[in-house]
Amino acid sequence: MDENKKSILRAILYNTYNGDINEAQNHEDEIMQHIEETQNFLANQKKLYDKLKETPINNNNLKINISNGKVVFEKGTLVHCANRCNYEKLVNIQERGILSGDLIGISEADNAETFYCADFYRANEEIDSNKFFDRINESDSFNCRGPFSPNWKNCLKLAFIINPNAKLQDLLDTDMYQVKNNNNSMQYMLNLLQDYKNEKYGQVAAIPYGIPSNFISGIVAGDYLLQSKEYMQVLQELFPNCYVLTHDGKVFFDPNISKEANEANRNEFLQNLQQFKEHHISNGNMMIQIFLEKAPKTANISSNDNNGELLFTEHEIGKATINVNIIDKDNAKKEYQKNEPELYCCDQEDIKK
Repeated sequence: MDENKKSILRAILYNTYNGDINEAQNHEDEIMQHIEETQNFLANQKKLYDKLKETPINNNNLKINISNGKVVFEKGTLVHCANRCNYEKLVNIQERGILSGDLIGISEADNAETFYCADFYRANEEIDSNKFFDRINESDSFNCRGPFSPNWKNCLKLAFIINPNAKLQDLLDTDMYQVKNNNNSMQYMLNLLQDYKNEKYGQVAAIPYGIPSNFISGIVAGDYLLQSKEYMQVLQELFPNCYVLTHDGKVFFDPNISKEANEANRNEFLQNLQQFKEHHISNGNMMIQIFLEKAPKTANISSNDNNGELLFTEHEIGKATINVNIIDKDNAKKEYQKNEPELYCCDQEDIKK
């Protein structure tokens, strides 16, 4: 059995059969049908993704609440928390977009994530950034993958924003949290959160395969990153058409306004920036310097580079942004792993010995 089929099979066993291979063997024909249908669906999804990847797009307009200077997001805006991003990770996102970990060699089935999907928070209505970001931060408080608080644990992290766009609709229509996709074969392998299929419906999205980088509209950067002129320069070189927001939803950089206006926004933010403790500054500077060591020498940046081991932890791009209760999935995974040798003792196209 090839690795792609194995990965899908693992996901189905975890999600539908709680890792019980004996029970799964009673449904062999049904499982193999779901695997085939899922492979065909994902192949078509890739074709759609590849087509959209070549679509010229500039979708970075902002709506500002004049009373408080904060951004107002349209219904359908997507946000993906990307955790810490070193140079290689930023380049990967810039080149390939926001993808499921399954597509870059890291099985989501082994991470209790939304298998073969890229996960996003979604604005289910027109919403002020402070309300939207607070909602995300509450959900993300355990994993802390996003920059949506002034706390140090969030200050070196990024999130990517995708503005609503009609050209992206065919891909968005495949969101596995949407009711119309309840009968898709993908559902047999997805550990979707019931809260978001019921009372919180419309507040998250799980897009099979992912979304190409040309549809990324903006970036939210943690407070410490915004202080680093070098980091922000590299970020803006890689994503020149993206706006940059602070964790409280104010505009730090807007590609659609003048250099002078952007400088004024930056100065206003820096004047009101929190003061970090000395050890935070030391650790943050070291991380920024190591980040810059990985940038190409042709990049238009300057810094006092220090030699050192890469401190940024690499997380796959397609990791889910949602704080999930994975106790049941962990138990299912352990049960599956216990029986895995039996499952793959032969290289056959079925799940029997």
